[in-house]
Amino acid sequence: MMNILMVTNNFTPYTGGVVSSIRALVDELQRSGHSVMLVTLDFTGEHDDPSWVKRIYCPIRFMYKANHMAIPWRAKGQIAQIMDAYRPDIVHVHHPFLLGSIAYKLARSRKVPVIFTYHTIYEAYAHYIPLLPRFLAIAAIKRHVLSFCTQVDGIIAPSSYINDYVTQYITKPTVTIASGLLSQFMGATVIKKSQNEPIRLLVVSRMVKEKNIEAILHVAQKLLQNRVAFRLVLIGYGDQYAALQSYAYEALHVTQEQVLFVHKPSKDIIAKAYQEADLFLFSSQTDTQAIVLAEAMAQGTPVIALDGPGQRDIIKNGINGYIVESEDQMVDKIEQLVFNRGLLEQLSDGAYKTSQKYHPAKVAERCIQFYSSFFCF
Repeated sequence: MMNILMVTNNFTPYTGGVVSSIRALVDELQRSGHSVMLVTLDFTGEHDDPSWVKRIYCPIRFMYKANHMAIPWRAKGQIAQIMDAYRPDIVHVHHPFLLGSIAYKLARSRKVPVIFTYHTIYEAYAHYIPLLPRFLAIAAIKRHVLSFCTQVDGIIAPSSYINDYVTQYITKPTVTIASGLLSQFMGATVIKKSQNEPIRLLVVSRMVKEKNIEAILHVAQKLLQNRVAFRLVLIGYGDQYAALQSYAYEALHVTQEQVLFVHKPSKDIIAKAYQEADLFLFSSQTDTQAIVLAEAMAQGTPVIALDGPGQRDIIKNGINGYIVESEDQMVDKIEQLVFNRGLLEQLSDGAYKTSQKYHPAKVAERCIQFYSSFFCF
């Protein structure tokens, strides 16, 4: 059995795909008998963490675009102490910046292999860096991330898109391993959808610029214009949450009976929302692995998504949902399924079957195989 040190800049109180995938992997590795310790930032100073989570002291904490931010103090010394006490067999970093780069240097000096999960195309989020022109931010981020990839021992790509991107530039061992699902989203009993109710549509997303949520609101407006009976629920949080509510209710003139926003509920409530929905809608065209698609499918809910890199690995047209090229095509597919509930039921069955490849046990097993290739027991 292994001692595995995980290092991430992003953990609770954050939610979202990266945090969910890390937590699902840790849970399954521990269930399999491995020891895992996770190092992250202390965003709030108040946490109810399990013993395996170690927070790096951060004297400066603030909010930026509705996100918790924290600046650590003497992180190198703190991580070194953790590493020397824990004596990991492998260090698995989830970000190429800040704690990830510090942990890499410490692990290298101790001759411990370092694995990096390349969760996203980081330069696509350059707009989060203030006071720097976008073109300069993009170039600097890409240069740093690719340099980091040349130094680590191995790279995990959560999608074929990321794998193809990385292997254009890097010759390090790279493997595609999709992120696993949390236990709350596995083992569902698929609910048969009612033939007589308005079609139930669901979005689960951060409410931020790159998620393109306005497109979903435009779809809702077009469904209303076409006199389609529906109920849309949007679950999430983010710096655009209030603005999107205002846009929906004041500019597009939809009602809360037609479009309902739900702010950051528990995972159990989200799982229930997935299960009760007829269709999951997805509008981001920058996500490289959209774990919410697998979460929805695990509850028997097929997906209609605008085309993007994170959608192509999981959505199979006519099997578990559809990839579309425009808002109008999304409207057309929804209307098709309103009048063909038999096809909707087939897509529901296909979605549930697809989700099984995201079972955390399968993901953890593949990670252990990859880890094992870098050291001898």
